[in-house]
Amino acid sequence: MEDTETIYCSIIIPVFNNELELPELLRRIKDTARSFHFSYEIILIDDGSSDGSLDFIKKEALASDNIIVISFEHNSGQNLAVKAGLDYAHGEIAVILDADLQDPPEYIPLLLEKLKDNTDAVFARRKGNFQSFSRSFTSKIFKTWLSIATGGKIPSDTGLFVAINKNILKMLRENRETEPYLVGLIAMLSKNIETMEIIRQPRIKSPSGYSFYKRLRLAFKAFISLTFSSFFRESKYPKYVIKEIYEK
Repeated sequence: MEDTETIYCSIIIPVFNNELELPELLRRIKDTARSFHFSYEIILIDDGSSDGSLDFIKKEALASDNIIVISFEHNSGQNLAVKAGLDYAHGEIAVILDADLQDPPEYIPLLLEKLKDNTDAVFARRKGNFQSFSRSFTSKIFKTWLSIATGGKIPSDTGLFVAINKNILKMLRENRETEPYLVGLIAMLSKNIETMEIIRQPRIKSPSGYSFYKRLRLAFKAFISLTFSSFFRESKYPKYVIKEIYEK
């Protein structure tokens, strides 16, 4: 990407075996972006996909002026994938969302509309029947704990669909935890948080990359990150390993 203009907004998207969703996701982002009155970039981080995800987004990056693809050497998890995107972002502000289309990209302008004045972060509050009962039950327990751990700064129905201002973006870039939990970190770093209700969609195409074991492991990492974060900030380098960066 040529540095010919200042990028205002970076859209950060972690990718893991989302080959089926990616064409529609990028089409809908581009359609939504027609309402933008500012410059933007899309940063896609392939977290060791085993399907055709990387091949597809690599072609998109090489054919577009505002798409960057970061390819990991191996699977490192969603939080480190997003951290890499934030570290390499050119934007003054950022929006983070998943690639599975459960969080509709059409809400991006609405999140940004609320990211004004002294607002540090705007979280999407997820409504709708978008996962199984067992997954919903365990997720509710974890998110309730997260809400308590952050002093009630974020509701229990939020996830990693969030817009952040330049101050939070800067602090996240400077954070050197080896196992960051970004939802909690954003909440802890933010003084003023807004939320916006969205209707989350059920997963239709690719299966979830989060097994019960991975969700349990994520919960443990989140606990460590939020409880003992000061012990993990001396690491000089983040834990992710980049294999390649693709851009036009």
